[in-house]
Amino acid sequence: MITANDLKVKGIKAIEKELEERDEAIISFRGKPKYIVLDIEEYDRIRALELDLLYMQAQEEIKSGKAMRVNSQEELEEGPFKTPCQVSISNTFLVVTPPT
Repeated sequence: MITANDLKVKGIKAIEKELEERDEAIISFRGKPKYIVLDIEEYDRIRALELDLLYMQAQEEIKSGKAMRVNSQEELEEGPFKTPCQVSISNTFLVVTPPT
């Protein structure tokens, strides 16, 4: 763990040293973990996994009828939902989930 003071004094070298030993560098402030620093490759890997999970969840909601696939703004405006909906982007299409 890197203290805020170590970061102030040593700068990026403190982060680089920590990342040599671990996947992430935790920066503490007043004795408590406050921030996590990842190298860009690890961040990209985690972000890709997160997006894959969201895509699978969207596909499952479409399959179960809880959401619908919308390919354009026009389809969204002409859709069956007349009340505000949750809209999420999944790959190249929108997933529209009606309010419960």
